[in-house]
Amino acid sequence: MSAPIVFAYLDIRKFLTDWLEWKSTQHPGYGLGSLAHYGQLSRATLPNVLSGRRQPSPETLDGLAQAMRLDADERAFLGLLADLGRVTNLDEQLRILRSIFEHPRTIADREVAPELLGALTSWCSPIIVELSRMADFQPDPAWIAARIRPEVELTEVEAAFTALAQAGLLGDELPHRIHTPSQVDHLAGRRAHLAALEAASRALIQVPSDEREFHIAVLSVPEASVPAVLAELRASIERIRDLADGYRGQEGAIVQVQMQAWLAGVERE
Repeated sequence: MSAPIVFAYLDIRKFLTDWLEWKSTQHPGYGLGSLAHYGQLSRATLPNVLSGRRQPSPETLDGLAQAMRLDADERAFLGLLADLGRVTNLDEQLRILRSIFEHPRTIADREVAPELLGALTSWCSPIIVELSRMADFQPDPAWIAARIRPEVELTEVEAAFTALAQAGLLGDELPHRIHTPSQVDHLAGRRAHLAALEAASRALIQVPSDEREFHIAVLSVPEASVPAVLAELRASIERIRDLADGYRGQEGAIVQVQMQAWLAGVERE
């Protein structure tokens, strides 16, 4: 097992967790206390950082870099990861991610293109992609907008269509669905999900009840079972995708499926 390389990460907590796991294999007994000691940090700091209850300060990052023997470049990259986890503004996340992708030592997927980032930031983009697979498709934003529900502004369709065309994501010779590297999902996915949730609220009003399914289930489970619940949701999406793939070549309608699940409440503090 080799030491984790910070330039391969987009999540600072994931990097720290993997590094500690690697370090413990090299030096049994090495843990959070050891890392805090060598970084001259309080013992309470790192558990709070790893749990997400506290964002690392510049002093904490300096201590981590010291304990982990990171060079100046690695320390700076660690700061970018911390900033990415701290900010909630999507435009600011985009700026930080571009800095990460453009870093000369990053091991992030180099195939992430600016056009692709732009192509996936509208909730209607995947719908346009699916429409483009159909035999009667017309590359006209007005034609496209008239076939999307809930209603969408023509200007949004025009922007999404242009971005998709520039990224080469339209046409029946392409794969059935958009597949993107996780880095794109990290950025564009957040923006698209926010827009899709807003579209879903309008679909609840505009789409007839016999053409939609809306359900809410709030479940109480052991905390250790949360990953299993999330895994079941992912498996459900895969089963629906497999079902859709069985109709390849027969498409005449597009169904937007959205699933969300999150840890909404915990007994512990």
